[in-house]
Amino acid sequence: MSLPAINIKLAADLTDFLKSMDLAQRTFKKVGDDMMQMGKTMSTYVTAPLAGLAAVSLKAAGDMEALKNGLASVTKAGESVNKEMTKLREVAKLPGLGLKEVVKGSINLQAIGVSADDARKAMLAFGNAIASVGGGKDNFDLAIRGFSQLTNAAKPLQQDLYQIANQLPQVNSLMLEAFGTSRAEDLAAMGITGKQLADFLVEGLGKLPKVTGGINNAFENLKDIGFNALATLGDAINKNFGVEELLNKIANAIGRMVDAFQNLS
Repeated sequence: MSLPAINIKLAADLTDFLKSMDLAQRTFKKVGDDMMQMGKTMSTYVTAPLAGLAAVSLKAAGDMEALKNGLASVTKAGESVNKEMTKLREVAKLPGLGLKEVVKGSINLQAIGVSADDARKAMLAFGNAIASVGGGKDNFDLAIRGFSQLTNAAKPLQQDLYQIANQLPQVNSLMLEAFGTSRAEDLAAMGITGKQLADFLVEGLGKLPKVTGGINNAFENLKDIGFNALATLGDAINKNFGVEELLNKIANAIGRMVDAFQNLS
């Protein structure tokens, strides 16, 4: 083969080789771009939402743990906190109530000597009465506070009656019908104690017609179900990945770093 023929043959071979290399380069670049795009997509639509779900779940687990710890602080020896929590979940399904408010209400009432059963009875009566006038969880919380203060008072105080009546207008008619007055001074003059009046209001409100559910109550129940589900998930994440221990280590490390900076000359 002559020299020019060899050059032509070599040039042709190099051209084919360079074309193949260019094709391979473009192919790898496309694969790399696709993988990068896939990574961005997973980060946006998978990783970030999962991280957000984990954070929300851990927060819910912390809130649930705080509620259970508060309930445990007033639960008598030998009684199960989990059993009482199950009963309170059923109470929270009724109109006008929510799980957090019900548990806090039970804690407040038991803290002043009301039994767990009587606390649930009072909350059922108050919750139904509030729902019958279109109230919600905020009204329930304020009413329970007023009821707690009234229960713990030696005699009825007008400020407690005002707080209850502002959330439950039905109590005024109940007192007027039974005692001929709704003034705390008059009731105290009759020898009625705060505890006696509180028990009377629970009995009277408990006789009101039961309020059925509704879309607002369905939404409230859905929120409680979601809270319970997130708390369960967050508890599992914490137990399997040791999040609580990790957060404590981070907090301690930050504390040591702050101390080190404060001790600098």
